[in-house]
Amino acid sequence: GTAIVWEVSSRSAYCFSSSFGRGCQILYGDLGFKPPSVIIEKGITDSGYLEASIEDIVSFPADHIIITSIPSSSEGRQRFTRLLHSKAWKQLDAVRNGRVYILNQGDMFYGFDPLSSQAQLQELLRVMTS
Repeated sequence: GTAIVWEVSSRSAYCFSSSFGRGCQILYGDLGFKPPSVIIEKGITDSGYLEASIEDIVSFPADHIIITSIPSSSEGRQRFTRLLHSKAWKQLDAVRNGRVYILNQGDMFYGFDPLSSQAQLQELLRVMTS
């Protein structure tokens, strides 16, 4: 299936290709997930990442949605909370099928080195199989 990883800051959300860490090297490589076609069409393979508004996350549907970090500011958290309560969010297949994983472990998912990748793999397997 497809998977997308989001790192949500106070002002924007970022999704990544397999060459920018955040667990994508594991999802798209080792675990065999594919990125959603919409991010490929938007050129993620060339740039390595895409930036979107928090509200536009719903425009990038995937079978699995992984959120590695959420905003730290109160304004950003309010925007993120509004997203989670929006009709468009609730209509996403990943949401309806319980395949959204809000990890909020930005430090763990930042690295691309072998130890970080091992910890990321363990955490992804834990949340996706429980």
